[in-house]
Amino acid sequence: MKKFDFHTHAYPEAIADWLTGHMAPKSPAGRRYGTGTLTELLERNANRGIQACVELNIAASPAGVQRMNDFAIKNNQYEGIYAFGALHPQFDKIGEELRRLKDEGIKGIKLHPSAQKFAMDDKRALMLYEQIAKYDMIVLFHCGRDPQDEGIDYASPAVAARVLTYFPEMKAVLAHLGGMDELTEAREFLWGKKVYLDLAMTAGYAPEKGILDFLRIHPTEYILYGSDYPWHDEEELDMLEHAELTDVQKKNILWDNAAALLGIKE
Repeated sequence: MKKFDFHTHAYPEAIADWLTGHMAPKSPAGRRYGTGTLTELLERNANRGIQACVELNIAASPAGVQRMNDFAIKNNQYEGIYAFGALHPQFDKIGEELRRLKDEGIKGIKLHPSAQKFAMDDKRALMLYEQIAKYDMIVLFHCGRDPQDEGIDYASPAVAARVLTYFPEMKAVLAHLGGMDELTEAREFLWGKKVYLDLAMTAGYAPEKGILDFLRIHPTEYILYGSDYPWHDEEELDMLEHAELTDVQKKNILWDNAAALLGIKE
């Protein structure tokens, strides 16, 4: 069965080893599964039988937006890599940058409110989502708590659910079952709804029963396999392999839903 990992990361070679080494102790898994280069990501995909992946990029500040998007555009040229661009609510040329990304074949944007220090429902963030929807781009949000949030809940499941009602036309994906370390709230506000949620890192922090409940409650047409590599690797694949799902459901989660979102033709 073909596999599409909708949640992976790579970092510029000059800083990848230092960055992932620095961040690894703060990861929910407490380690890294590689130094975070694109070369290692491609090798890992081949070793795991993963035919394609979304490679996510984050701009920690407005000053880093264009640099990270140059990196994404370069990565997007590799077979099997669908790189997402980076934006920040405080960046002052959002429309211009979205047009550049669109022209270069980039299909989505990654936003990480905790790492970028903005509330998901901040006024400038809402203006950013309006522009992303206008350019018909996918946006993948980190959702829930994060080791970087310093006690501030930037993107709770309840806030995420409310934001999505403002932009029903926006192609949104919420990471980590809709709320890392906030599964009770995610279950109340997001599970069972027609919203894309990914499985990234879930086998690293969520109880097995919670994940199995999610797979039972949430429509499989709206579930995306994701690992969060290099912060996690094969755990989510193993979990899906042993879950009580039909072959059709597994095919949706592992490939068909991602392909439909990205407009990939067989």
